[in-house]
Amino acid sequence: MKSAEASTEDELLALETGSLDPAMFPHPEHVRLGYEMLGRYTFGEAVARFSRSLRLLAAKGGRPEVYHETITVAFLALIGERRARARHADWCEFKANNSDLLDKRCLERWYEAEQLGSDLARQTFCLPGPNRSSVAHLSGARWPAESQAIRWYAGIFVEWLKVFRRDGSRLGLNPHGQERAEEQDDSAPNLRGGEPLAKKERGEPEGADGTKKLQSL
Repeated sequence: MKSAEASTEDELLALETGSLDPAMFPHPEHVRLGYEMLGRYTFGEAVARFSRSLRLLAAKGGRPEVYHETITVAFLALIGERRARARHADWCEFKANNSDLLDKRCLERWYEAEQLGSDLARQTFCLPGPNRSSVAHLSGARWPAESQAIRWYAGIFVEWLKVFRRDGSRLGLNPHGQERAEEQDDSAPNLRGGEPLAKKERGEPEGADGTKKLQSL
């Protein structure tokens, strides 16, 4: 008689090769084999293997369209998180402590039915939309439209530009990051050598004998 571990390995192999009977693979079995696969591979590899297996089974059953990317990845993420949060001796103990995962509607805690029912969520993994209670302070308890978000970011950029112009002027920079030529007084250090600028460099007029003429104040 095969051990439980050997039996699980056979089941995982059957899942990955598409030899499982789709009719005999209900949601609780999805969760169980997802749990077992996450115990053998990293999350990324488990997602790749499990999603590929489900696509294979869906195609085998003649209904490739039933595969749902968001539900698959989201459930694996939940299972993986629960595994990491607490130690469990085996699947039976995990199932007893996480019975909510056996209910397909479990994801409704994070996802709206409209989002999960969309073609986009079926074709590619989508993050859950904001929880209504967490954004109740927003207008009408709705997530801001893209145009409103763009206005927010534009406002932030404008404020940043104001600060940059103000502080940049003090630092000798213009808004484009170029160094600005400032007038130097007699005691100002030469930025190239650290010594005061020569009068000739400051453009003071010379007399015929080469001496400097004092400018009238």
